[in-house]
Amino acid sequence: MNNRMIFGITLMVFLPMIKGCKGLESVEQKQNLSSISSEETYPQQISIEEADKGMTKIEIEQKIFSIEWLNNPSSRALQERFPLTLTMDELNSNEKYSYLSNPLPVNPEIITQIEKGDIMLFGSECLVLFYDSFSTNYSYTPLGKIRERELLNEVLDHSSIEVRFTK
Repeated sequence: MNNRMIFGITLMVFLPMIKGCKGLESVEQKQNLSSISSEETYPQQISIEEADKGMTKIEIEQKIFSIEWLNNPSSRALQERFPLTLTMDELNSNEKYSYLSNPLPVNPEIITQIEKGDIMLFGSECLVLFYDSFSTNYSYTPLGKIRERELLNEVLDHSSIEVRFTK
């Protein structure tokens, strides 16, 4: 192998790790994105009564928040893994992210407006918690929303945080 080829392979392997969740998508992720029909839709947010029956809590820096999950295969698959503790890293001063050990089902859509408290999946393995609202053109699979989003700034000021999801 020549030096250019080795350099190219090295970039392909390490660049996504350096850039966090918004790094280059793998070929597998691109295939997953292109194979999903844009006509496929999921029911929207579950009712308050349904959420209260099996309420999911998220603990961030020793503060407890509640989550309203969307009713879709991705959010259900994530909840099946609870209790789950993740170390989430900082990205772009507006989100925390962590790679999951196993992929989740995806149904990405172009999200034009991220809202503080949104919980989404980037690709099939990157869980993202947004703590600021902003416009974007990235594709995510929406999972849910933290109810007490106005309190997020109090706990998300560290570069890395530990987050625990429980039922």
